[in-house]
Amino acid sequence: MLGLLEAAGVVGLHWLATVPKARRRGIASALAGRALEAHAPPTLPAVLLATPQATGIARRLGFSAAGRYDFYTLHPK
Repeated sequence: MLGLLEAAGVVGLHWLATVPKARRRGIASALAGRALEAHAPPTLPAVLLATPQATGIARRLGFSAAGRYDFYTLHPK
């Protein structure tokens, strides 16, 4: 699964995911790389929100850390 969006002069790569049994085979890296090549103008900056498990993919695609994002959960009572 993958979402690529261009808005306000920035390309956003979102919802990059693979099913557990297909992980660690290069599928997500290949999919994201091809999507960026095909649909993201090389002159626009791109952003990717990566989980700790996906930082390797982000780095292989050429992204570097630019900040930190905190996650919070709300559990129904």
